[in-house]
Amino acid sequence: MKNKNEPNLNVKSQRNYSRLILVAGIIFLIVGILLNLFSDKIFITEKGDSPSTALETLKSSLSKYKSKMALEKPVFEAALIQFDLQRYQAMVSGTTGEISIGFLNYPVHHNEVASRIETDSPPLKPNYGKMRTTDPFLKGFIKKYQRKKYNDPDVTVLCHVVKRVGKKRAEFVTLNMDRVELKEVRELYDATDLGIGKNDSLRGPFGSVKKEQISIGSMDTASGIVIPLLITNFLSPVHGEETLQVTSNVAFIPVSISFREPGASADTTLPMKGLVSDPIIID
Repeated sequence: MKNKNEPNLNVKSQRNYSRLILVAGIIFLIVGILLNLFSDKIFITEKGDSPSTALETLKSSLSKYKSKMALEKPVFEAALIQFDLQRYQAMVSGTTGEISIGFLNYPVHHNEVASRIETDSPPLKPNYGKMRTTDPFLKGFIKKYQRKKYNDPDVTVLCHVVKRVGKKRAEFVTLNMDRVELKEVRELYDATDLGIGKNDSLRGPFGSVKKEQISIGSMDTASGIVIPLLITNFLSPVHGEETLQVTSNVAFIPVSISFREPGASADTTLPMKGLVSDPIIID
């Protein structure tokens, strides 16, 4: 007769089997999560490969995943800010008055657009009557200007503001730009037509494009820089027509930003299309 104090071997075996199934299920779940998260395959080693090979493969996949997740966090912010001429000049001189917005204290990069503002050469208010355009949105504009159908134009400066928001300092920060030398007058309906996204009013047979880099160096968290991109004129009609915004001469179009994170061995490049927010106008 079986002793009632003797352990029930069938029950014990069932418990061990249940635990084994539970452990196996957890392992398969973890493997499934890893395979789902990693964009790169985790290669299963061939028969005869050493355990160290499998371990190195897993380490490599984990490292790639960690880098991918780090890039999904915002490391830079960017915006297009359109200033009227007086506000831009106040920002450059450090006399912003009652407005205390953070980016107004950022340094302003000195380029051809900044030089044009300082010297008024070429003029900030060109004589459009002596210029040409093939822009279909400016049909009849030159003749109307010659007939003095527009009031004295307002001058604005479109700028690109870049701010470091990632943790710690970013090294080797470089802004990659397209420098566009326009051969004619072009309409710029608003800053979204600059050419960072789908709308591009400035690249084409009416201008020449060259690649240009702005080397910023290192950027600490919360630091930033302002890049003048182009100068526009707002022309309001003397009588009842729609106001036009036009540009000419030289324009800069932000393309991407390259940088190196702390501890990284290689640079990362991010397209500006995914960083730039909606344009802001400050007048």
